[in-house]
Amino acid sequence: MTVTTVPTAPDGDPLLPFTSESGLISVSVDAAGTNDPAGTTISVQKHAGATVRKAYLFAASTGFSGYTPANGDVTLAGTPVNWNPANTISNGIGSVNAESDVTAIVKPLVDPAPAGNVDMTIAEGANTASYDGEILAVVLDDPTVTTSGSVTLMYGAQQTTGDTFNVALADPVNLGDPNFGMNLSLGISYGFQPSGQFSTVDVNGTRMTSSAGGQDDGQGANGALITAGGVGDSNDNPPDPNATDLTCMGAKGPAPLCDDELYNLVPFLHSGDTSLTFHTQNPSNDDNIFFAALDTRGTAALVGAGVLLSPSSATNPVGSMHTLTATVQDQAGHPVSGVTVTFTVTSGPNAGVTGTGVTGADGKATFSYSSSTAGTDHIVASFHDATGALHTSNEVTKTWEGSSDTTPPFCDRWSSGKDRSGHQTWTYVFQDTGSGIKSVDVVSIVNSTWSLPPFTQGTTDLLTGIQTFINNRKPANLDVKITDVAGNVTECDPWVSTMRVSHKLKAGVHTSVQVYTSVPQAESQLEIVNGKPGLKRLRVTVNGRVLWLNRIGPHQRAVLDLSRYMQPGNTNSIRIRGYGKRGASARIQLSNLKS
Repeated sequence: MTVTTVPTAPDGDPLLPFTSESGLISVSVDAAGTNDPAGTTISVQKHAGATVRKAYLFAASTGFSGYTPANGDVTLAGTPVNWNPANTISNGIGSVNAESDVTAIVKPLVDPAPAGNVDMTIAEGANTASYDGEILAVVLDDPTVTTSGSVTLMYGAQQTTGDTFNVALADPVNLGDPNFGMNLSLGISYGFQPSGQFSTVDVNGTRMTSSAGGQDDGQGANGALITAGGVGDSNDNPPDPNATDLTCMGAKGPAPLCDDELYNLVPFLHSGDTSLTFHTQNPSNDDNIFFAALDTRGTAALVGAGVLLSPSSATNPVGSMHTLTATVQDQAGHPVSGVTVTFTVTSGPNAGVTGTGVTGADGKATFSYSSSTAGTDHIVASFHDATGALHTSNEVTKTWEGSSDTTPPFCDRWSSGKDRSGHQTWTYVFQDTGSGIKSVDVVSIVNSTWSLPPFTQGTTDLLTGIQTFINNRKPANLDVKITDVAGNVTECDPWVSTMRVSHKLKAGVHTSVQVYTSVPQAESQLEIVNGKPGLKRLRVTVNGRVLWLNRIGPHQRAVLDLSRYMQPGNTNSIRIRGYGKRGASARIQLSNLKS
């Protein structure tokens, strides 16, 4: 004889988040209870083009039966269902709740089906009397949905004597937003109405219903007592929140139809609210509230412990800065400080961009970034709790539209001087008053060193960098590329040298020569800053063409535009000869910057 020991299901927690999904999605919830071994129909409500993202089946054994659901007892569309042992839990009315991921069963049936209710058979076979019923919850990617939102499925076992769960919102409630909406679906087993058996639900301290429960989706007999707000139900709340199942009257009549367990939460909210608190109680101590679905439009919701990311969506021009806020809370909805949150762009033009932030006393951490490319980013936030478990937020979107900033950054040589060691210096200034400077990169550097203080990406402040010559007597070059957040680029790459007259040409006149070869066509601006004593005149030969600059005074600044003499490519040759008394000098700069 073989003896099989069936383990006792562990005691269940109150309703806790089971899974959360966000985006352009919809949710379908339906329940079924029957005492017919052949089963009954359970449905998925589908809009045109919608496809299944996730599907779960929740079950409750008959109240006070002590029965633990076994694998294969229940079939869905003819396929045996295996229960997740980690989520097989005892409830407060002497029965057991169970859960199974049935995506693999539901998706092949629903995805190709036309819009409408997609029916399938659910059967409990020989053990049908041991089950009060099942709830099928399906999250669908839905092209008919135009406003991003979130769906949170909750699972557990509310205590009949009273239990509370908390919800945080990604964005403050805006009742003026026509896209905002929030519905709550409850799943309850072993309730029979009208009989004085009911559960109450309070939202933010205000009574929403005193008639939850009953056999709306089953039959009036043990083994078929099940209800869940969903397919075929209305989110119109009970007209009298204090009426019990003995006195309530709804659009469909008295109990059990006066309360279909699908509720509109908007009447219990105020603009600016960022959280909700739900409290349930079953005075008769024989209802099993084991499922809930929170469907939120225009924002996202977080139930219990975890992280919530906001704003849910935003649209701004390319090049602007976008700031995300992650809020970490504990099971009671209280903020958690000191948590390192990782922000990740999971897809879009900036896929792979990450950042971190640490939550403050308010439980919030922020991350800012910008984009130089149009498109829509999808972003999540995550953190590891003290046990090492990973918590991931709702997904939010950021749409970057075509840049309004088409002006490249500004670059200029501000002043020249010398450092304490006598080395020649040039000070450069950069600024972008549009999208802000993203980076300043040194492309090439000759006979120089370069220093630029750190700056914050996206700054519109004036930045100052210093080029220092290594050898004052040799030409120096610094090629700097400045990129703004919108992707506009300026190259600032002057050749700088000091021309000092030392060679005697004839009595009283001396000369100095500086030669530039392999000069790019864009490097067509020749700036001369005369010294004291300074040069008297300059002869400039550009690709064989001769130009003269005469009668230059001490400390005079002059600019020659050589662009008409430059040839395409990097093969230009420029020869400069300066004339003056011995010791005369001038600062020579060749660049692409027009003054």
